[in-house]
Amino acid sequence: MTEEKKPPNFAPWDRNQFLNRLETFRHVDKWMSKPDEINEVQWARRGWTCVGKETVGCVGGCGNEVVIALEPTREEEPEPSEEAEDDDYDWRDEAQKELVKRYTEMIVTEHDEGCLWRRKGCDDVLPASIHRLPLVQQATTLQSLRHRYESLTAISSSLPSNISTPPTLNISRLIPHLFHILHPTQRATPSTNAHPSSSPPTNSPPPESSSSTIHSPPTINPRALTLALLGWQADTASPIPSIATCETCFRRLGLWLYNSSPSSPTSPTSPTSPTSPSSPSSPPAQKTPILTHLTPLSEHRHYCPWTNPRSQSSRSPTPTDTDLPGWMILQNMIMHLRPPSSPFHPNTANNSNDGVSEGQSGVEGVGDGEGEPKSKEERDKERWARLKRLKQVFRVRRKVPKEGGPGEGNKK
Repeated sequence: MTEEKKPPNFAPWDRNQFLNRLETFRHVDKWMSKPDEINEVQWARRGWTCVGKETVGCVGGCGNEVVIALEPTREEEPEPSEEAEDDDYDWRDEAQKELVKRYTEMIVTEHDEGCLWRRKGCDDVLPASIHRLPLVQQATTLQSLRHRYESLTAISSSLPSNISTPPTLNISRLIPHLFHILHPTQRATPSTNAHPSSSPPTNSPPPESSSSTIHSPPTINPRALTLALLGWQADTASPIPSIATCETCFRRLGLWLYNSSPSSPTSPTSPTSPTSPSSPSSPPAQKTPILTHLTPLSEHRHYCPWTNPRSQSSRSPTPTDTDLPGWMILQNMIMHLRPPSSPFHPNTANNSNDGVSEGQSGVEGVGDGEGEPKSKEERDKERWARLKRLKQVFRVRRKVPKEGGPGEGNKK
């Protein structure tokens, strides 16, 4: 048997390895937030991983470990007593700054002299931040969007309805551009929102139990699309089904905090369930939501390139007015997509989902308003007729030279 080839220990250009190191800092019982100069991104860029409580190690390199011990900040401390002197707090602030400065140097110097991570880090070999989202290739970017969207639609019953979006994000404008991306085969799927002209008779069995179900155009879930556009997807590895995660900053969201009623995988409509509320396979039950609304952008970590223009910048480490966060770059890419013509285009279907705009039909093959599609032979005849008319408009007759004109003198 051939042994599986292990990735190299030193690959500062590899974004996937960087994200694997960064993911080790996600557990709050092992790593608390640090100042930007020594946060988890800075350590991961130099080959460090979180190996214990407030401890980083160069795994696969020199093997050294560093324990980070900082004084608690004023926000983390209780309010000082009236007897506390301001000079004491000023001294502690200065000590904190010195500690941060020392740990900033230790990110590099604590590697052994012969360790390659001491010589170069991720951002030393790349023109842009290693954390930057790869949004350059359109096909890969849209495929990732579809993957996030499909994972969220699988837990659609757990998605909160009170989602706050940025003012410049208009889901209804994006849906026509994304319909063929989210439904690439454009096949009709069973739905209770069928078109009135194709609804089954009243005495027919319900669609769920009928083997010959009348199909209707596929729909788009606007809540799942909103979260997917802003960098979130369902955490399929978690035993709790209603958790969303960002695979760039590794923040996790318990969606049951924003729902008025929990979703039970066993019996969503029953007030009681065999699964206990305290069971790890189901979220805790509640009658009213703990949080009133979900703001997906603010739930990312502050350095996440989905929201941080500096982390997504490819030119300089200092932010400029032209830098955009990842979600805005993705939105601009989608707006430049051309919605294809299709019988299942949302503008030609009676789609009752929120956020799906209704407009005039520009689909080829639609009849004269009777709802009867034209045959392929009729469509071909119309195309040839249009082509003949165009040829007549642009036809230019060749001018025949007169006798005795240029070039005719030598003819006999």
